[in-house]
Amino acid sequence: MNDQQAEYIFSKFKYSVSKGLIYDNRAIRIAPRVQNLLLCLLEAQGDYVDQRKFSNFLKLKCPVSPTAFWRTAYLLRRVLKDKNDNIIYTGYGEGIRLTCKIKIENKELEKQIELQKSRDNLFSSDLQSEEMVRTAFELASARTDRSLQLAGSVLEEAFIRYPTLAIAPSLQADLEISRIIRGYCSCRKSETKILSLIEQALRIDPRLPSALASKGWMTGVAEGDYKTALTFIDLSLTIKPNLWLGYFYKAWILIGDHRLDEAEEAIDQSLLISPLERGLLGLKGWIVLVKDGVEKTQKFIDEMLVLRPDVDLLWILSAIVSIKNCEPENALAKLMMAKKFYPDDFYVDANLAWVNAKAGHHSEALNFITKFKRSGSRYISPVKLAMIRTALGDSIGAKNSLKMAEIDKDPWRLFVKYDPRLLE
Repeated sequence: MNDQQAEYIFSKFKYSVSKGLIYDNRAIRIAPRVQNLLLCLLEAQGDYVDQRKFSNFLKLKCPVSPTAFWRTAYLLRRVLKDKNDNIIYTGYGEGIRLTCKIKIENKELEKQIELQKSRDNLFSSDLQSEEMVRTAFELASARTDRSLQLAGSVLEEAFIRYPTLAIAPSLQADLEISRIIRGYCSCRKSETKILSLIEQALRIDPRLPSALASKGWMTGVAEGDYKTALTFIDLSLTIKPNLWLGYFYKAWILIGDHRLDEAEEAIDQSLLISPLERGLLGLKGWIVLVKDGVEKTQKFIDEMLVLRPDVDLLWILSAIVSIKNCEPENALAKLMMAKKFYPDDFYVDANLAWVNAKAGHHSEALNFITKFKRSGSRYISPVKLAMIRTALGDSIGAKNSLKMAEIDKDPWRLFVKYDPRLLE
């Protein structure tokens, strides 16, 4: 984490606390967790943290994964002007208790994280439930298909070992939803599995916020019942007002229900909780593009890319802006930046194919479609195929893809009314 990221997050955090938007006396758990750590400090000392009252250790109510904590250590030391090497945090997850002691600059921590990521060590018999959940978080943070599936395997094993760990099937459901959103698997084919995982979690804890939010998303996306979907999601946010994922899911449903202004409000609320979350930044940028046009979108993207250059969604949106500005080569360069972070990813490749089609490189776009058809084991969002075919001038093929999107329950079909790549 660099100075710009630290200053940006801290300013957002201070604003949200001053407005009373995320303050909650209950246990708090929000990715990317920086705000939670700071909130605990502010709770302890009011508006200003008095470093004299923190000697060798700080006690923070917030569960975080090792890598997330590692990234926030710089910010903590910066805020506290603290030279100590040790921080202890204890906290509550949804159904789990986490306690960990970490040395900020202990190189052994990095080795430990890499060890946990090693396939051979994922199911070590001495891993406790909270360690397995943290490992799953670490793996899932890469957001590739392989990492999401591997994280799901860890959670599946955790639930076998700890049958009362409600958070395990709930998180596994969220990972499957992430795979659907990324276009790695079909919602129609994954629906039964996801709903089963959610019900497993709710049988253990009927008021588990993350499971209720996931159930809401599935109800809206898979069944098209937006009213019931919002009921589930709003309940999750009533129980846990700081659940950024709940606001993210709510925005999806509101977009599907053609309530774009309310969707933007939900995303803005979630960004106050988690200012640099990749999915939130991408969806916010998309809404700005639809509502406010290319100039404001590019300004937003430029500001965010300084802080999160690894978010492929921002590069994709920037490429769309370049196409709208009749700068196809610029758009291609931006998609190559996205590929830098996701070199073998069908989600990024589909957007690259669309840019190639718009740039007049039709053979490259057609090669992508051919490659997809030949790879029987790969899946791609029918809406993404529709946008490529639209750019190629194949209106019949695009319409057929959109029909398949309805059959396949593609979540991106909720965006079709607004997507500039399909409104040509």
